[in-house]
Amino acid sequence: MTRRFGTAVVATLVSSGVFFVVGYVTHFLSGRTFGPREYGDLGVALAIQTSLNFLFVTGISNSVSREVAQRGGQSIDAIAGLVMRWNVLPCLAAAVLAAVVWPDDPFLASLLLASGVAFPAYSAMALGNGVLNGTRAFLAQSVWSVVGYIARLAVVLVACFLLHSPIVLMFSYAVGAATTAVLSTRGMRLGREGLRAGLPPGFIRAITAGGVLAGAMFVLLQADVLALRIVGGAGNALGEFVAGTTLARLPFYVGSFLALLGFPGQAAATMDAVERRRARLLLALTLGVSLALLSPVFLAPTWVVQTAYGPSFRGAGPLAFAMGLGGLALGVVGLVGNLLFAQRRTTAALRILGVTVLALVALAVWLREDPILLAWAGSIAFVACAAASTWAWSRHA
Repeated sequence: MTRRFGTAVVATLVSSGVFFVVGYVTHFLSGRTFGPREYGDLGVALAIQTSLNFLFVTGISNSVSREVAQRGGQSIDAIAGLVMRWNVLPCLAAAVLAAVVWPDDPFLASLLLASGVAFPAYSAMALGNGVLNGTRAFLAQSVWSVVGYIARLAVVLVACFLLHSPIVLMFSYAVGAATTAVLSTRGMRLGREGLRAGLPPGFIRAITAGGVLAGAMFVLLQADVLALRIVGGAGNALGEFVAGTTLARLPFYVGSFLALLGFPGQAAATMDAVERRRARLLLALTLGVSLALLSPVFLAPTWVVQTAYGPSFRGAGPLAFAMGLGGLALGVVGLVGNLLFAQRRTTAALRILGVTVLALVALAVWLREDPILLAWAGSIAFVACAAASTWAWSRHA
């Protein structure tokens, strides 16, 4: 058991590391290739795609994993049938956003429509990953994920260096997810027979609960960017703002990853002494790692931005510096938010996230003409969110 757990930890570390590297390389290459103007809209489209993916798809993997581990996957055909229908929702959401919110922006609308192609692949990948995790095939799950990330990166390189096409870059996410899905669902029956089978009790509610919190947490990361674009932000200023947020949001992923590593399953509603010590250690580790990662942004923000994105993004340096404090706070939110979910205290987490998102939207509307001030105000909102989340968790810890 200990050996299998060690293998799972190492495999998760490797696949998560590759995921982060490929994600940030994609952002840096697209910024250098397309420049601030197109990169801004590309960042908005990727933010919407990822938010919809978290909202509609994330809960599938965790719920399938729990079902397979507890019942041996007796309802896997029914679950596969549900996934076949479920992925229609994010596709429709992307199309509605393209047609209703930005009907006069054909470039952004085309990016959103291209993003919809990835959702069936995301859903199938989540199904396969859930089954592999439920059967404790952690190494296989990580290997297939890494292969998918590499496939995605290959398409990104083609899009940036050969075709210079943001649309092809959006398709790279579908290619990567489809690659992992094909490998991880081998041997599963994904045909129509699943549409007639019965689902396990509470399965849809489990998918929804996990997806709503994950989606809310990612919307929190991008609320200021999305609101700024909706109220008319565009051009170089938007691209520089997206670049600043991309660098400053890294601690959130650190906190989320450490939470899943320290508490991979459901936690008790009230933690015992050992779990409390573990959570406090993870909190200190999150802040330490986040500070180390962001220290170059605090010390030489303009140099960091120009090194990552190129000289055309010079104006993003002060933005990244202003967002750094909020980035540290987001590391805490990523950790504590996942701890609240592990303790089934999703409602408390959603209230805090919802209030913060509304505050960020209001700030974006109010300060849309002053991105630097918006960045500082957003950082203060994230610090308040981290404080409220930590207080909510500590009440029952």
